[in-house]
Amino acid sequence: MTVFITHEMRGKDLSNALDFGPLQVILPAELQFTENSKSKQEIIDLIEEVLNGFSDSDYLLLSGDPACIGVCFAVAALNNDGAVKVLKWDRQMGCYYAVTIGIDMEGESNVV
Repeated sequence: MTVFITHEMRGKDLSNALDFGPLQVILPAELQFTENSKSKQEIIDLIEEVLNGFSDSDYLLLSGDPACIGVCFAVAALNNDGAVKVLKWDRQMGCYYAVTIGIDMEGESNVV
């Protein structure tokens, strides 16, 4: 069980996310997709490497570059038959909660 943080969030207190498992950053803050980036494939390769064993017991904490978030979600879904649990922040309660998103690779999707 691991909480994969899509992009490093310097200075943010993520201690509430520890309730869901140990934290692992996928991408350092300085890595992101840009129009002229020559390292796009290297970023994708790193995401695929880190999320290689993503399973039902893991979570994504979505942060940072939206393009990287999209790739991380897609790779996690591919590695887990379309199922991805994400952590969302509840400002009123001051904690994270889990949302399971199921992507049917044949066309139907759902959110639980």
